[in-house]
Amino acid sequence: MELRGLSLSELSIAKLDDSDGERSYCDNCKTSIFALHKHCQTCKSDFCLACCRDFCDAQLRGGADPIESHVTAKFGVHKRPRSNWDVDSDDMVFCEGVLELRSFYPPNHITDLLDEAEKLVDKHKHHKPMIADETYKNLHSCLNRKAASREGSNDNNIYCPEAKIAYPEDLLQFQWHWRKGEPVIVRNLLGGGTFSSLLWEPSHMSHAISQKHETVKAINCLSLCEEEVTINQFFTEYANDCMHSSKQPHMLKLKDWPPSESFKECLPIHFKNFVSYLPYKEYTHPVSGSLNLAVKFPDGCLKPDMGPKAYIAYGVAKELGRGDSVTKLHCDMSDAVNVLTHVAKVKLGSENVTAIEKLMPKNLEQDKRELHDIHQDGEANDDGTSGSKLKEVEKGTVEQGDSLLDAVDSLDGALWDIFQRKDVPILEGYLYKHFGEFSHFDCHPLTKVTHPIHDQTFYLTMEHKKKLKQECGIEPWTFTQKLGDAVFIPAGCPHQVRNLNSCTKVALDFVSPENVKKMIIHAVDDAVKKLKNSTCASGKQEAIILPN
Repeated sequence: MELRGLSLSELSIAKLDDSDGERSYCDNCKTSIFALHKHCQTCKSDFCLACCRDFCDAQLRGGADPIESHVTAKFGVHKRPRSNWDVDSDDMVFCEGVLELRSFYPPNHITDLLDEAEKLVDKHKHHKPMIADETYKNLHSCLNRKAASREGSNDNNIYCPEAKIAYPEDLLQFQWHWRKGEPVIVRNLLGGGTFSSLLWEPSHMSHAISQKHETVKAINCLSLCEEEVTINQFFTEYANDCMHSSKQPHMLKLKDWPPSESFKECLPIHFKNFVSYLPYKEYTHPVSGSLNLAVKFPDGCLKPDMGPKAYIAYGVAKELGRGDSVTKLHCDMSDAVNVLTHVAKVKLGSENVTAIEKLMPKNLEQDKRELHDIHQDGEANDDGTSGSKLKEVEKGTVEQGDSLLDAVDSLDGALWDIFQRKDVPILEGYLYKHFGEFSHFDCHPLTKVTHPIHDQTFYLTMEHKKKLKQECGIEPWTFTQKLGDAVFIPAGCPHQVRNLNSCTKVALDFVSPENVKKMIIHAVDDAVKKLKNSTCASGKQEAIILPN
């Protein structure tokens, strides 16, 4: 059977009205639809183009369902939610309706964009060329920070300029690293100003937030369940009282805050202050960034939520193994900049230190007992390995190291691990192999994994990072984010974060020309397909929001 498409002159794309402000989602994979998509006139379902491609591939390449003789280029045998129709084996039904191409943009939008792009290229093509790569590699070498020890690698360092030089003349240096998919850290962003320092203090934040919210739903880092607490209680423990003398630290975090309102509307003064300090505004400005593709949506179009969002969480220096204040391993489809705006050094007394040092071996013993319950008698696991992995965990020792009272500087906020894009398949393989050694809700060991990165259920401890390097030969960039540091994370780089002190971070997403390549979009898109129809770890409607 031959399928024949239409020429551009013959193609007619229906323009949809999105004035109701509702975000559209693909009914198959649950990701956002913000551009071209297809609509079934029979079952009224909407599908992203990637899913439509999958429908077509299944028909043309010997899929499980036979090709019907009436299938044309407009048709696609697709699944829709269960109704009164006959149900197939996976609780879905088939529909053979016509798939109509639709868009949220005007008919000539793509053509107009291409014309504008050509004009922009013509306007700037006579500018002097960029300096050679080798020149930039050696430029400002004193501003590099070692963050990895990969053998035979020339990218173990991270470019870390001071905020005062992160201006237009430094933009080419930033771009040299950015287009290679490397993170960048801009230091001392807040400049030591009194106003900025006071603005992000717990007392000021508590007062500003309580104007609209008396209570918040915070996540308990031990159980990963939500707790409703008053604003006053949250910030009191944040500043000086998250430690209880003989118990597990009571670690809470506010994630993606505010959850439903815009940061600008909820905290307008903080928003203005945050934007004023952003470096490389060509990329990061949420309204006028000339190289931020996320601000290029036409007027009247429903735009994706790119933030900023606040991450306010407690933290202690020592890695507990259970109940740590962490952002688990995940991967964003967009670029992001994360600014540490406040650090509250947790004051540990000698009894607190003693309690933590007693907790750590107890946590290890509990892990061993739970792993034994799952893998007793050396039975084979889902990945084909045996209970020998229990023996590996039993060998682990708790490194006491320096005193907890002195291990972390008062400006240290969080420990970051960012993995290279090229190492993603190896990282995924390691997590698939060892997933039984990790725990999630209520510290119960994982019994299955849908996708090791997009599930957001893994945090690699120091021990696991050592094992990852020994077994697979890869390691992340690892560094400490200090007060006033802005961390730039390239799209497609898996990363995780652990708080070393209580701290307030504000993150903003953007889309750079360097990272809007099809290879990244398709790589994440394929992973999203594995998560379709499953509940994502964060409890949001979609596992990955495009493009943030």
